[in-house]
Amino acid sequence: SHAAICLFEEICNLALDCLCSTSSHNSQSHDSETSAVYVWGSNSSHQLAEGTLEKILQPKLAHGFSNAKTIEAGQYCTFAVSEDGSVKACGKGSYGRLGLGDSNNQSAA
Repeated sequence: SHAAICLFEEICNLALDCLCSTSSHNSQSHDSETSAVYVWGSNSSHQLAEGTLEKILQPKLAHGFSNAKTIEAGQYCTFAVSEDGSVKACGKGSYGRLGLGDSNNQSAA
């Protein structure tokens, strides 16, 4: 759908911005910041990247997004941009919504 294409384009732009900003910093002066990411919710389509379809009813430290710099989450899928600018997708893949060239669900980011 048009909304999925717009979301994918926005995520690609975020990845490009991330890559450009990290490559413009001197590696010696670049502080590596880490952030904790917590997930919870339905997880009916693997959108929480926990490797299962179990509901997560309380915030849980996420392992699937450990190196994410930016995360975009929706009802059925999640996209993460890592520090090196790569984009990972997990969740419901129907209609090609994950941008991976197929309609398969992805269980890990």
